[in-house]
Amino acid sequence: MNSKTFVKIILNLFLVGFACYIIFLHINSQNVLNELCKEDGLLESLQAISYLLASLVFLYVCKKKGFKNVWYWGLAILFFLLAGEEISWGQRIFNLSTPELLTNINVQKELNIHNTKGLNDYVRALGLLIFMGICYIIPLTNKFISGLKDFYKKIMMPIYPLWLIGLPTISILFMAIPRLVFHKENFNLDEVGELYLALGFLLFAISEYNINRK
Repeated sequence: MNSKTFVKIILNLFLVGFACYIIFLHINSQNVLNELCKEDGLLESLQAISYLLASLVFLYVCKKKGFKNVWYWGLAILFFLLAGEEISWGQRIFNLSTPELLTNINVQKELNIHNTKGLNDYVRALGLLIFMGICYIIPLTNKFISGLKDFYKKIMMPIYPLWLIGLPTISILFMAIPRLVFHKENFNLDEVGELYLALGFLLFAISEYNINRK
C-alpha cells in the first residue's frame, strides 16, 4: 500500500467516523449538535470556507492552464457563489440590512438568492442536477464508458475522484433519511449533509491542483 492510498483510507475513515459522531449527538446530545449547526456556527462557517477555498484552488489551476479551461472557470465561479450564498454574502458578519424588496420575497429574510420565494425550489432542483452530474454521472461514465472517457479528456473536463464518492453519498443520506423515513426535514442534519458536500468539492479542487501542479 502506497502513502497516497493510505491517506485516502484514513481520510475516508475519519469522515465516516465523524458522521457516526453526529448521529450519536443527534440521538444523545441535541444541545451540542444545535450549537454546532446554528446559523453562522462552526459547521456553516466550515461550509463557506470550504467553498471559498475550492473556488480559489480552481481559479489557481485555471491560471496554470492560461485561463483557457472553461470548466475550471465555471467551477471557480460556482463555488464562489456557493460560499457567498452560504453566509448570505457576509450580511451578519458586516451587519448589513436586507433590502425591503428582498425581505418581502426571501423565506429567511436574508441577503441571498437560494431562499427567494418562487425561486428556491428551482434553485435546489438545478443544484441537485449539477451535484449529481459532477459527483456521480460524469465520474462513473468516465470510468465505465470508454467513448465518454475520451470525450471528457478531449474537452478537458475535470473528473470528480471516485475515491471521494463517499462524501456526497453521506451528504445525501443525512438529508434524505429524515425526509424518507421520518417524513420531516431536520435542519441540523441538513447542515451536516451540506458540510460533507462542501468538503467533497474542496477535496475535488485539491485533487485537480495535484494533477496540474507540475
